[in-house]
This record gives sequence, structure tokens and C-alpha cells, in this order.
Amino acid sequence: MSDYYVANPNRVFTYMDGKKWAVFDCISNTSWCIDTSLHSLLLYFSTPMDAESIVKTLNHITKLDISKCSNYFSSLVRQNYLVQYDLLAHRRKGFFRAPMITLKELIEANSAKPKIAFIGMPYDHGASVKTGSRDAPNYLREASNTVFSLCTNESAIDLSIYDLGNIKSMCGANSQKKMFGYLKNIIKILTTSHILPFVIGGDHSISYASISGILDSVKELGIIQFDAHSDCYSKKKVLSFEDLYHGNFMNFFVTNEKVKDIQQIGLRRYANDPPCSKKIHVWYDDEIINHIDCFLSSLNPDIPYYITIDVDVLSPSTIVSTGTPLPGGLSYRELNTLINSILSCVHIKGTDVVELIPGHNNEGQIISGVILNYLMNHPNNTIGSGVSGDK
Repeated sequence: MSDYYVANPNRVFTYMDGKKWAVFDCISNTSWCIDTSLHSLLLYFSTPMDAESIVKTLNHITKLDISKCSNYFSSLVRQNYLVQYDLLAHRRKGFFRAPMITLKELIEANSAKPKIAFIGMPYDHGASVKTGSRDAPNYLREASNTVFSLCTNESAIDLSIYDLGNIKSMCGANSQKKMFGYLKNIIKILTTSHILPFVIGGDHSISYASISGILDSVKELGIIQFDAHSDCYSKKKVLSFEDLYHGNFMNFFVTNEKVKDIQQIGLRRYANDPPCSKKIHVWYDDEIINHIDCFLSSLNPDIPYYITIDVDVLSPSTIVSTGTPLPGGLSYRELNTLINSILSCVHIKGTDVVELIPGHNNEGQIISGVILNYLMNHPNNTIGSGVSGDK
């Protein structure tokens, strides 16, 4: 990303007469005079601009040729009339205070570190029982900032983390198709650009768009689903997009030839939820922790995987604010242990967290802790260490 500059905010200008302005530098505690033409010029740069745009603006105002305008710009910088502006730091309002950034800026950003991009998907029209998860992306942004801040701890994670903001929420006819289409295309662009997407829902139907975007850019894929339910609830043999909701999104992938393996973790035995395909391996909530080695050995190391985390996989004693909670489930520490084991075992192409409904105690901080644990234990993060903690 290009460097940005802005008129020095630590300099105060006071009008003297028709030709002069007094300048007071609040840092050096010095003052001097400049002519009106320079003051008028600096007014153009009261908002941040990149160096190329500043030179073009100088060319437009002064009518000097580009080379002289470039020298003029350098002179203004040397004299501290223009100072470098950290545009990303100014926009650090994303997850864990990561910079908010556009997709174009993200693709063009130079980084020696692997990139991870958060995307909010404020959609819950696919929920069948209780809505509200559409508010989770913004809620978790706020909550995550109380758990960890990249502003003060950036050296703790050897990854370049960005936040693309939310897919624009829509209502009315075709709103689902439009929102899902946008998300699918963004995921495909990120994946083909070797950027890891991390999507925050929203109800579980949004995973259909995320996984579809991954499938458009890979030859084969496995899916690891943390969930209290199988989300294969459909009696139809052939499903159309209009049939999609959070309880059947997995049905769309069991017949997809690119999907080679589906691992479902945390299902409750009493839910009467048998596998709907031979591709599916079910690990119930009361058995998975005692059989982690068996689970890991069942993964295919030759294919990438997508991780989708429905927060109802956790025990209601940990997370109760979700659409369809069930008794039983994993603890906070067990979930983090499983995620860490997966990250060390197979290549991950993308991840999502879904079905959190904001508003109960510190559940935003709990889920933020799960996400932070994921970042800290990502194999490309050579600095961080596990933060699974006890809950």
C-alpha cells in the first residue's frame, strides 16, 4: 500500500494580514510566518492522500511540471508541513483492532507475512428457530478488542491480519442470492490470492456461500464441521437454492464430487441425527476428546479442509445465546484443543464461526478467545502459542 501524507496536525495557523499567516508548532514550541499561498496550498492536504495524488494536485494548482512538483512535495515533507499518515492505524476498528481495509487494498498490500482476512456476514434469514445472529459480526468486533489488540501486541502474531468489514445487509426479493453471491466471489478471490478467509456469521446457511467459494478455486476439499446438529435435515433428494436454510446446508455438499471428506464433531447422540452420506464421519460430543488420535488419523493429509464452527457445539454452560442450543457439548478448552490439533495436522483453506446471538454476559469474549486461539496456533504463525485457557 502507498504511503499517505497529511498536513501536519501539530501546527496551528493564525491569520495576520492579507499576505501572512503565523505558524506555531506545538511539538517544537516554535513559531514563524508563511505567505498566504503556502497556507492555501496546505488546505488541500487536510485529509490523507498518497504521494502520487499529492504530486498530481500540486501540478494542477501550481502548473509546474511533474518533476518540479515531486521536488516540491519532498520539500514539504522535509520541512514537516506534510507528515506521514498511518491510514491503517487510523482504521484499526476491525477484529482485534486489525485495520479495516478494502478488497483492492488487501490484494495490493505488500506483506512478507501470510494474510488472513475477516469478513462479516450479517445474515440470519436462514435461521428456523431464533434470529439475531446477523448482529454477531459487529458484536464480536467490539468484544474481540477487549480480549486482544493488534495495536499493542502485533509482534505476538506473525500474520498480517485485516478486516474487510461486512457484506452489505439486504432485504427483499433475491437478497439471499445477492449476499451469498457477493460472499462466494470474495472467498474465491481471496483463496486464489493465497489469503485465508475467516467469515463471521450469521446463521449456518452462510457456510454454503463460503464453502462454495473455496470449491470454485480448488480441485478437492474436506469439511470439518463443529456442531451440535448434522445440518443435513432434508427429505428432498434434489435441492434448489431456494430450499437452503441453516438446517440443511450440508446436504448441498454430500453430493458434490469435489468434497471428499466430511467430519462432524460434537453432535449429540440423542438428537437422532444419523449420517446422511458415507462421506460423513461423526464424532459425538461425549467421545471425541478420548479419541483425538483416531479422529486425526481419519483426516486426509493430501487435501485441504474448511473449518466451520457453529457455537452450539459448546456446552450451554459456556454458550447459551444461540439459535438451537442442546444439552451436552464441548467445553471451551476442548474446542480449542481440537482446533489446535487440526491446524497442526492438515492444511486449512478457510474458516467460519456462526450462530452466535449477541447479548448474554461475556459470550462475545468467549468466542473471541476461540478465534484468537485459532490465530495464535495457525501453522503460519511462528511466534504465538496456544491461548486455549480454562473455561
